[in-house]
Amino acid sequence: MGRTLLIGNPNCSWKEWLKAERGDADWICLDPAEVVSNYLARLTLTQADRTTFWRFYGSLDPQRYPHVLLAGLVGLLNQASDDAVIQLFRYQPNPILKHTAQLIAQIVQPRRILVAKGTEISLEGWPTGPEEIELGQPLPEIAISAQRKASWLKLIENCETHEIPFGQVSFEGVRIGSGFRLERSLMERARFPEGMYAEVCGSTLFMISDEELDEGLVASALDDLHCARVQYASPSAYERLLCSFAKQDGEDFGLGYIEKIDFANETIYAKCTAIPVAPVRILRLGALKIDAKGNEIGEVRPWQV
Repeated sequence: MGRTLLIGNPNCSWKEWLKAERGDADWICLDPAEVVSNYLARLTLTQADRTTFWRFYGSLDPQRYPHVLLAGLVGLLNQASDDAVIQLFRYQPNPILKHTAQLIAQIVQPRRILVAKGTEISLEGWPTGPEEIELGQPLPEIAISAQRKASWLKLIENCETHEIPFGQVSFEGVRIGSGFRLERSLMERARFPEGMYAEVCGSTLFMISDEELDEGLVASALDDLHCARVQYASPSAYERLLCSFAKQDGEDFGLGYIEKIDFANETIYAKCTAIPVAPVRILRLGALKIDAKGNEIGEVRPWQV
């Protein structure tokens, strides 16, 4: 008994190893780009042949949200058996991924650590000595792209429209909700355009608007609000972002994407797999965007929106 941690790289695949060696063990996949699980941009727990729990990640890049990787791992471990197999993201040599990988190993406390040959990672400093093994090659990139597109099209097909008032949810994964929203009286006193969204987080004024604001007006607002800098975003920057609906305790129950956010009327329009009457308490927004044809159209910069 005991857990097994799998560490691979972009040039290998765990698919055949899992098929031959996993047996009845639970499988936690911490690779948000793993097409085999058919749960892209999510962290998953598969028990037998069924994915029973998942945590929204919102990106295909493991460097994007290391804190979500760790939080997701803890939640999935709470549901998994003591002999679970934990598959790490595709490792590439850089400080963030190295330290994240070692923190994951410290949390998991595996009995075995298997490292695919060719993975550029030190074999020192782990809870138990890693074993190097040979793995097969991944599918060609064209086949992986086709599988990902098929997954997004299936998601789009299973989504329904939801209208969510701002007052119903808290936001995760984006700047919105990180600070204190400016009250209407302050917006009017600063002569900001009607319907514009603005909030203050520390010394930063965050503004969402398509209108260009007078530099003098912005400078005056910064002074009044004791802010040192301003950051802008357009309402259209939120369109097509992946999103998840979650309960108050953080459990995800629906995956989808943002159609648009109407800041003037404080309403979010989203397509999601959840049923329309579902009580959404947390709206998680990711970085990846998909279009209506299932194409990935890039990721927004960290904390841009």
